[in-house]
Amino acid sequence: LIAVLRPGGAAERAGLQGFRIVRTRRRQGPLVFESTSIDRSAADLIVAVDGSPVRSVDDLLTILDAKQPGDKAVFTVIRGGKRIDVPVILDAEE
Repeated sequence: LIAVLRPGGAAERAGLQGFRIVRTRRRQGPLVFESTSIDRSAADLIVAVDGSPVRSVDDLLTILDAKQPGDKAVFTVIRGGKRIDVPVILDAEE
């Protein structure tokens, strides 16, 4: 699963989706309680990059290490139960 995307990074610009932060407020008399939770259901699950299966973080890193900044990689992800391809132009690591 994609947990967090770098703001303005290649994955975010391409439309990949990470965990969604959910903030709620609850009022009890004069007090207001805030809580934060993570909605993992919104995150994309990466299953392949350029047709190569991704079963672990190591698989993903091995595939991406062979690429250069500016290369295009097609991420196959599961989003909302559907398999979709998302092309990403890779950035340099920061």
